[in-house]
Amino acid sequence: MSKGKDLAKNTAIVSIGKICTQLITFLLLPVLYSDKTLHVLQDMEINVPIIDIRKLDEFDVKSLTDEQLNTHFDVEKQKKDAQRHFEKLDILLGGKEDE
Repeated sequence: MSKGKDLAKNTAIVSIGKICTQLITFLLLPVLYSDKTLHVLQDMEINVPIIDIRKLDEFDVKSLTDEQLNTHFDVEKQKKDAQRHFEKLDILLGGKEDE
């Protein structure tokens, strides 16, 4: 293959990879469908770009930075709180005794 064809092929591969990565990232961002969801994210101090389906025309995927897309949040506290919530609910519903 000539250098020109190799360059075109490699450019196409990189471009397709970048587009696929952006699409996957887009799908992994929080999707806001009500203010309740926004308040939960704020309470959890999760500050990432949010896709508000009520305002899709205002969201620009090109404005996302690598730092925003690679942010990880520790949700262990929320998981434990949720578990305790269901344990109390089980007790109230008579499913389990308080231990």
